[in-house]
Amino acid sequence: MQAYTVEQVAKMLHIGRDKVYELLRTGQLRSIKIGKLRRITDDHLAAFVAPSKTTPRKRSVQVSDVYVTNRYLVDDDNEQI
Repeated sequence: MQAYTVEQVAKMLHIGRDKVYELLRTGQLRSIKIGKLRRITDDHLAAFVAPSKTTPRKRSVQVSDVYVTNRYLVDDDNEQI
């Protein structure tokens, strides 16, 4: 299991650090605390980018291949998923 810092997750998702903290605060993104440090695991990221049960799924992708652009999830080919 890989654990990432808030800054690393922000860079991976192409969003600001404050937005990551907002997602954590609202419960949309989960994390673990190690002392004073907050870490987001690859399982937490996978759950965040996975569509809800009410949203039809187009295809599956790996977390490392997904990022957020203009409020849409896109893959490395810039195709909306």
